[in-house]
Amino acid sequence: MADFQFHQQIAVFGQAGSGKTVLLSSLYGHLNEQSVVDSNGYRFLAQESTDGNRLLQRYYGMKEKNVAPAADKFVSSKYDFKLMPISEPLGERSKRPRIHITWRDYPGEWFESKPSSEMEKEDRSATFRELVKSDVALVLVDGQKLVDYEGDEARYLKSLFTTLRNMLLTVREEILDGHEQLEQFPRIWVIALSKADLLPEMTAHDLQKMIILHAADELNGLRQVLADLVEGDKALSVGEDYAVLSSAEFAHGEIDVEQQKGLEAILPLATIFPIERYQRWAKLRILPAALLDEKLAKAGISLIMTLASGFNAQSFAPNLLKKLPRRLAGKWGKVQLIERIIQELAGLAVPMLEEKRQKALENHNFYEMLLSDFVLKIRQSIEDGFLKRSPQWG
Repeated sequence: MADFQFHQQIAVFGQAGSGKTVLLSSLYGHLNEQSVVDSNGYRFLAQESTDGNRLLQRYYGMKEKNVAPAADKFVSSKYDFKLMPISEPLGERSKRPRIHITWRDYPGEWFESKPSSEMEKEDRSATFRELVKSDVALVLVDGQKLVDYEGDEARYLKSLFTTLRNMLLTVREEILDGHEQLEQFPRIWVIALSKADLLPEMTAHDLQKMIILHAADELNGLRQVLADLVEGDKALSVGEDYAVLSSAEFAHGEIDVEQQKGLEAILPLATIFPIERYQRWAKLRILPAALLDEKLAKAGISLIMTLASGFNAQSFAPNLLKKLPRRLAGKWGKVQLIERIIQELAGLAVPMLEEKRQKALENHNFYEMLLSDFVLKIRQSIEDGFLKRSPQWG
C-alpha cells in the first residue's frame, strides 16, 4: 500500500451557461484520446467507470454528432480522477503512491436564485463545506457574455464578481461551519475565460487588462470577502492568475474538439501552483503556523512526497544537488528539493524541457516525467498566451 496519497480538489465557479460541463467533458475526452495518452505517458482516469463513461459520452457526442452536452442545472457535480502511468509492473501497482484529482463545480443557478427546497438548501451547504478542501478555484468568465456585451463589458464583469461575492456572503456561515476563520481554504483563485474560441485574439494578459479596467473594484470586493473567511489573508491570490480556455471550436453548427485552448494547463496549475506558492508564503511567514504542518502535510506535501518517493534527483537534475544544503531531512527537506527542481525546470528553454521529459518517459520514471510534463505545459501555455501567472508570486 502506498504511504503517500496526493488528493487535490479543484473548485470551479461560473454562472449558468458559462461552459463548466463542456469544459470538463472536453478535458477528459482529450486526455483519453489514445494519441494524447501515448504522447503524455500517463492516463487521466475517472475513479468510477460510470463517471468516465458519462464524460466520454458527452465528448463523443460533440466530436461525432456535433451535439453539446446539456448542463446539469441546480445540481453540484463532483468527479474523482487519478493519474497513472501508461504501464507499470503488476507488483508495483500496490506500492506506487497515487495522485488523485477531484473536480467539483458549483451550479450557475446558485449564483442567481435562492434554494427552492430544503433538499437543495442542504445540497448547497454540504457542497460549500467541501469547498474548503480545495487549494485552487477557477472563476469562469463567459466568452459568450463578453461578445453579447461588446462595448459594455463592464456591466457583465461587475455583475459577475458582485454576484459571486454576494453568494459567498449568503453561505458564509455554512462555509465557516462554526469557526471564526478557516486555515484550510482555496488560496489561489484563477480567473479563466471560457468559450475563448469566440474571442480568438484574446490572450490571458488581455483578459487581465479588461477585468482590471472594468471591474477592479468588484474584484477587490470579492477578495475582501474571501480574506474575511481565511486566517492569514496575506497568503491569498485572488485575480492574480489568468487563463484562456476553449473546450472546442463551435461554428456553423459544427463542433471541432481538436481546436482547444488552454485545457492542458488546468491539471498542472492545480498541482504546481500550490507547491510553489505555499513554499514562498511559508518563507515569508504569512501562512498560519498550524497550516504549515496540517495543510502541507495533508495536501501539498503529499504531492511532494509522492513525487520524491519515485524521484531520482541525481539523474534528473544533478547540478541542482551541488547547490543544496548537505542535510535535507524531513518534510521541509522534500519541499525544498522539489520546489528547487521546479524552479530549475522552469528556467529551462522549452526544447530542453521536452528532452528531459522524453528521457524520463523512455526510462519509465513516471514522477520525473509527470513533473517535467506539468512544468512544460505551464511554460507552453504562458508562451501561447493562454496563461498569465501572478506577477507577485509567479
